[in-house]
Amino acid sequence: MGPCFDALRRQLGCFVDGLRSGGQMAWDLRFDFLAHRAGEKDGRGVHHFQSLRKEGMDLVRGLYQSRDAQDGFFTQNVDEFTRGLAELKAYGDEASFVALDTCLDFPWRDAVNCHRVVILLTDEALETGVCLPEQTRQIDALIEKLHTLRVKLFLVGPESAAFDAVCAADRSEYLVIDDDQSGLASVELGKVLEVMGKSVSVSLIQNTPAERAAPRGLFGQASWHPASANFKES
Repeated sequence: MGPCFDALRRQLGCFVDGLRSGGQMAWDLRFDFLAHRAGEKDGRGVHHFQSLRKEGMDLVRGLYQSRDAQDGFFTQNVDEFTRGLAELKAYGDEASFVALDTCLDFPWRDAVNCHRVVILLTDEALETGVCLPEQTRQIDALIEKLHTLRVKLFLVGPESAAFDAVCAADRSEYLVIDDDQSGLASVELGKVLEVMGKSVSVSLIQNTPAERAAPRGLFGQASWHPASANFKES
């Protein structure tokens, strides 16, 4: 994932340029990321998350245990976002659907006033990661959550039946990496981001009645504590 972080930092402007291609005059963009690593201990998953301003249990508490979940998430400063990406290190296995679910619990703005977009980048198929049964059991719930929150999902990763299944969600797109050896290093990320930006730019904000509440923490994140939620390196 290291080359992917570097490419994303360099080419984030392609996504912004794609958005601007739609000709809209006013922009109020907000960015954040969720980097994760995962493992298994005593038959259960252990996870570590890092966002732009929060990490580990600080992030979990901020999302699920704080009275003010808005605090510390998202930035309008592209430079701050790219600097945060520059500090990421790639190591550990992945549990992509746990990360996706946690990302969906970020404090989004009202869906009737903005586009909500998640770009999931991974070089590991769900089937070769950790916590597989736990994650595949939540596929239908994740699809329903994407619909309820009106989130547009772009997934870039290896061929995976689980990824294909979750991208059955409305407005979701799945770009399959053809080169199993080089992973995301083979992806022309700048072009991919530009296409994503254009896709968002031409889509309409869903001016529908107020959204329903979506279930938070499908994997029990709200009850995590330091012994269970922190990934311990050997």
